[in-house]
Amino acid sequence: MDLSEPTQRERWHPHCWRDKEHRHMPPYPDPDLAGVTERLADLPGLVRHADIARLHADLRAAAEGRGCVLLTGNAEERLHDASPTLLQARLRAAATLQRYLGLVTAAPVTAVGLLAGNYARSRQQPTEVVNGLTVTSYYGDMVNDRAPTPWSRRPDAKRMLWAYEAAQLALSLLQRGGAAPYIAHEAANLHYEAALVRHHDGAFFAASAHLLVLEQINLFPDSSHLEFCRGVCNPIAVCVPPQLTPARLAAICRLLNPERQPGRLVLISALGRQTALLGPLLDALDEARMPAVWLCDPLRANDGVTGALVDEAIAELTRTAALHAARGGRLAGLYLHTDPGGDARAPALPFPEALQLCSNLAPALRNAG
Repeated sequence: MDLSEPTQRERWHPHCWRDKEHRHMPPYPDPDLAGVTERLADLPGLVRHADIARLHADLRAAAEGRGCVLLTGNAEERLHDASPTLLQARLRAAATLQRYLGLVTAAPVTAVGLLAGNYARSRQQPTEVVNGLTVTSYYGDMVNDRAPTPWSRRPDAKRMLWAYEAAQLALSLLQRGGAAPYIAHEAANLHYEAALVRHHDGAFFAASAHLLVLEQINLFPDSSHLEFCRGVCNPIAVCVPPQLTPARLAAICRLLNPERQPGRLVLISALGRQTALLGPLLDALDEARMPAVWLCDPLRANDGVTGALVDEAIAELTRTAALHAARGGRLAGLYLHTDPGGDARAPALPFPEALQLCSNLAPALRNAG
C-alpha cells in the first residue's frame, strides 16, 4: 500500500491540533515543555514507517475477510514495566493467545500489543478528590505520578523524555528476544505524539507506535485528538461506545479515512447489553461505503466477578458476531485486556478465561475468506 497518498493530509502539519479544542489533556505549568518537545523531535523515531505499512497490509487483509486481529495487553503501563522478565511474560501471553486464536479460527492472526509506550491517559476531569484533598488527576506515568499528593500529581514535561527512554528500552528488550511485535497505545498526550511525528516519502507518520487508539471521550466535534490522527498515516483504532450515534461515527470515519482505505480504521465496539445499537452503526458505515476492521471489546461495558464477567462477555461477543453476519459482514477480532492496570478502563481477564473468549469467537471467524 502507498502510504504517501496526500489527499487527506493536505494542509496538515503535526501541530494543527493546537488550533482545535483539546479537552482531557494535562495542564502543563512547566516552562520546560517547549524544550522537552524540541528534544523529542530530534530523537530517532521509536517505530519504522516500513512496519506501519506492513501493519496496514495485515489490517487490510482482515478488513477483506482474509484474517483476524487480536489487540491485547496492559490497559495502563508504568515506566518501570520496561523489565526483561515482565515484558517477556506479556509477550508470551500475547503470542499464546495469537496462536490459539489462529488454531481455533483457521485464519491468520495479526496481534497488536499495548506495549512499550502506553504511558499516558486521557482524563474526563482535570482534578479529583483523594482522601479529602483535591489533586490533579493522574494522567499516566508520562505526565505525573500516581501518588495522590499535590507535588506528585504536578504534570512534569520531563516525564515525556522518561517515557521515550522506557519505550525505547522496552522495544529493544522485545527485539532482543527475537520478537518484533506491533505496538499500540492511546494517543492521549498530543505534545508527545506531535513531537514524534516523522516525515517519509511525502507523508507524516506517528513514530511513537504502529497503531494509535482514540478513546471515546476524545471523539467530540472539533477534537484536537481527531485533528491529530487524521493527518498521520498510521492505522487508527476508535473505541465505539453506546453513546456514539451512527451519524457521528460516519462523520468521524470520513474525517479519518476520506480515501476509504481498507485497513486504515479499526473500530472497537464496547456496547455491553446494548449490542442492538451496533446494527444502525453498521448500516451507517455501509451507506457511507466505509471499510473498517471491526473488533469487539467484550469487557469494557461488563463487570462483576470473573465467572459472571466471562458469561456476559461471551454473550456480547456472540450477539456482536451475529449482527455482523446478518448484514453480510464479519467481526474481525477481539480487544482483550489481559493485564490489570490501576486506572484501567476495563477489567482484565485471567489467562484461561481469555482463551475461553477466543474459543467463542471462533465460529464467527473460522475459515475466514
